[in-house]
Amino acid sequence: MKLIRMAVLVGPAVVTACIALAAGAQPNASPQRIIDNLDQDGDQLLSIEEFELPDRGRERGPLAAADTDGDGIVSRGELEAHLEERAADAMERFDNSDLNNDGMLTEEEIKLATFNRIDSNGDGYIDAQELAAMRKGRRPERMG
Repeated sequence: MKLIRMAVLVGPAVVTACIALAAGAQPNASPQRIIDNLDQDGDQLLSIEEFELPDRGRERGPLAAADTDGDGIVSRGELEAHLEERAADAMERFDNSDLNNDGMLTEEEIKLATFNRIDSNGDGYIDAQELAAMRKGRRPERMG
């Protein structure tokens, strides 16, 4: 039942990648390779006893940020608060990207807003330092 809840919350692709990692396979491993790595009794089926989730990276998993009290369990309240915060962040990004304030985003607006967010010194160019900062997950502050 937990797997079903997790699948609904994080999506099938993430669950498949997690299962692959637990099986010692690459996240994009074939389903057969995952079965081969986890199947202990050779029946080509995974029982609940054979099924594993990976230990590594779980502290950085999609629900880890919602675990505000750090007890390793995400309560409904924690998840709701996390989703509300993410929704507020998404709406702020939408508003910042809607450059003509018409309530709609075009590809050009998204491109320009993203470029401007990366171009932290506002010189109209993205340099290697700005790109590296963005790739590391840091959002450079606009300098001008």
